[in-house]
Amino acid sequence: MSPSEVDMALYMFDKLEGKKERLIEAKGLGKQEKIDKIMEIIEEILDGAITVSNREEVIKAGWSGRIRGSAQKLEREMRKLAQRGDLTGMFKFYSNPLRSFRGKRIGAWLEKYNKKSLESEYEKVKKIYSNSND
Repeated sequence: MSPSEVDMALYMFDKLEGKKERLIEAKGLGKQEKIDKIMEIIEEILDGAITVSNREEVIKAGWSGRIRGSAQKLEREMRKLAQRGDLTGMFKFYSNPLRSFRGKRIGAWLEKYNKKSLESEYEKVKKIYSNSND
């Protein structure tokens, strides 16, 4: 079975089994807990981006390095902001690529392979951030 067939089989299994997304209840969370939850989401996006960047179709299209590099930069910069405890900076940095051509194109590649993207996880991050106490 090829990797794409495995991905599709897992996607269909999740869809048919009614996989329930873990709801994030951000109310009452402290600032560090919110930062940690956002970083968990960033790690999931990074993992998916690395996987997608190794796909033959992505490599042939010339997007492999862009996807990998952008994901690694996102993780690196978000980690710096997290270490400083800058929740607002994290949300702004997370939101910026959503408006750029490159960010939208990378999101499209991730969604094509059923991976989490900045777009697909935006509402979760927004909910965590918007319930902040700063």
